[in-house]
Amino acid sequence: MNRNFPPDHGATGFYAQKLTDYLLSTGLFDIHVVSISDRQNSANHTNVRGLYSSKVKWKRMFSTFYESWKLIHKALKSRADIYLILTDPPFLNFWASKLLKQQTWVLWTMDLYPDAFLANNLISKNNYFYSYYVKVLRLNPPAHFIALGENQAKYLIEEVYSDAPFHVSPVGLQELKEEASYMDDPSEKTLIVFGYVGSIGEAHDELLIIECIKQLDPEKHRLILSCYGSKAKKLKKAVENLTFVQVAAPNQKIDLSEIDVHIVSLSEKWTHICVPSKALSAIEAKGTVLFFGRGDSDTWQYVKGAGWLVSNHEELNEFIKIISPREVSEKRKKAYICHESLAMKKERSFQKTQEIFLHLEQIRKTKK
Repeated sequence: MNRNFPPDHGATGFYAQKLTDYLLSTGLFDIHVVSISDRQNSANHTNVRGLYSSKVKWKRMFSTFYESWKLIHKALKSRADIYLILTDPPFLNFWASKLLKQQTWVLWTMDLYPDAFLANNLISKNNYFYSYYVKVLRLNPPAHFIALGENQAKYLIEEVYSDAPFHVSPVGLQELKEEASYMDDPSEKTLIVFGYVGSIGEAHDELLIIECIKQLDPEKHRLILSCYGSKAKKLKKAVENLTFVQVAAPNQKIDLSEIDVHIVSLSEKWTHICVPSKALSAIEAKGTVLFFGRGDSDTWQYVKGAGWLVSNHEELNEFIKIISPREVSEKRKKAYICHESLAMKKERSFQKTQEIFLHLEQIRKTKK
């Protein structure tokens, strides 16, 4: 169950399909997808019509509350042996805990709720709704959960699922395996190409990103910008007069391998709640990562061999002063090693998911 699933667009649906394809390739599973779409239903895909699309926060929250209930309600009609729940739209984990008490279900935590509501200043920890939400999650945890990283998993165990078993599946790589391809030695380059490609919203520090871009030297640097989200307009407005910035439409195909340094941001209060997939996509393109965030975030732990960590304005100023084509070249070489490690982790996580599902099914049959 998830809001989006191919052929409809959406990052969470894309990675859910990757897991689906892997499980189907084993010949051990029949899979039925339930998602939000206006498309016609098919034999293995049920579509639920969305209630309301609005930028008004309270209206959007109400609609996602209903849509999450509807997805679970529809999925129950399939009488599945195991239910795999993602976290888009918000409240999917809430309704799963409420409605799947007698079922075997697994949670895949793309983003964390209700924590994201806190980080987005929609509610406070003293709010009754927040307390009730957390209480429901604690009383009826999943049989297993899949986290985006070790630190996100530890955070979940401390906050909610103290006894739930888990494994980790990094999100961001589009392919598990690829043909080896090696680029020309970038050390001969005199121009460093920076890039910000993807969403920029509440979880991202747009002020540090803007400051970084404005500090770049037009004679040494170029920037490719392709973004969407709640802060995209502000970012584009701030850099519109900079001649070294190339702005591309969000739907325009960007060759990520052209980018030497990918800018990735995660605000401190969103640490562990989100794990930006664009960092792993950058590594897959054999680029480096300039990460604005905390050192204990899963994002940095995945890419630190091929990137730079910046936590404040002072560190940013120092980075801009010392960055050189030679250093970028060395980091890009390390990106190959980093990518191989991530690809192996991803493939092992898919294998682990297969093992967990078979194990849970055996337990379910034994109980019956």
